[in-house]
Amino acid sequence: MTLNLPQVKILKEVSSPLGLINVVESPSIRHAPGLSLNFRGEIPPQLALFADADSMSVITNFDNQLSNLQYLDYISSALPYHLLDKPKVLIIGAGGGSEVLSALYHASSLIEAVEIDPQVVNLVKDEYADFSNQIFSRPSVKIFIAEGRGFIQSSQSKYDLIQLALLDSFSASSAGVYALSESYLYTKEAVKEYIRHLNPEGILCITRWLKLPPRDGIKLFATAVESLQELGVENISSQLIFLRSWATSTILIKRSPFTSPEIRIIRDFLEERLFDPIWYPGIEIDDINYYSILPEAYYYQASQNILFGERGKKVHKKNYP
Repeated sequence: MTLNLPQVKILKEVSSPLGLINVVESPSIRHAPGLSLNFRGEIPPQLALFADADSMSVITNFDNQLSNLQYLDYISSALPYHLLDKPKVLIIGAGGGSEVLSALYHASSLIEAVEIDPQVVNLVKDEYADFSNQIFSRPSVKIFIAEGRGFIQSSQSKYDLIQLALLDSFSASSAGVYALSESYLYTKEAVKEYIRHLNPEGILCITRWLKLPPRDGIKLFATAVESLQELGVENISSQLIFLRSWATSTILIKRSPFTSPEIRIIRDFLEERLFDPIWYPGIEIDDINYYSILPEAYYYQASQNILFGERGKKVHKKNYP
């Protein structure tokens, strides 16, 4: 489908043991998954990186002006930056650099980004360095070529934010190529490892594609609950946030309970961007399924069942007779 875009060109093709990467140019390429319908600005020019003709990330030419990256504040994975001040960030899945740009836009003090494919790093850092505005060479950015979970297991560092980037395509994920149950990055053991590497007020943020019937996001939410249980957390629901845009779902797992002021910030973030809450501490039934309306409150129902078991089912039945 991408090759049908106006003025499309395949600029480069590189292969490695990890797959085939195509660099694609077109004036129509704009990539910001789940971008808020309230965003009124522009997305800068981008080059698409396709892995094995499917999974997509982008290199963005923001003209070395961070103000041109405002769109990155209108996607669901931007939420944790509104809760943290100049965070130390770990990005798992650097890709073409979108999450690195988001961390830069949100004034992160230090950014460590892990990318498994050295060819991708070479494209962003060297061959398309001018187009990318040298983002991988900035003093506050450190790039590591490694597998994400292996990197975190060998690291002694603690972070204010660990961000798992949305790199697989919707079609690949739907087809099972990146099935959550098979992904090394999303297991219970991996999630517990991420949480252990958070500072006391740190946040783990994971974004997945939104699907019907609900799949990846719900599995991940259940994994988050089980992980916190095994780490000895008593009031699990107080350390979780679950939200959705029209195309993505995002889970925030905090090392400590979310505070009342943080909940107010979260509510404002959702309202301003027309994102729907699925779970936050103190959520009301009138808050859910309001902007991107689904036939039923599938995600809310599932999250209640996961968090509260039979009690959650009774709450849902009471509100949806």
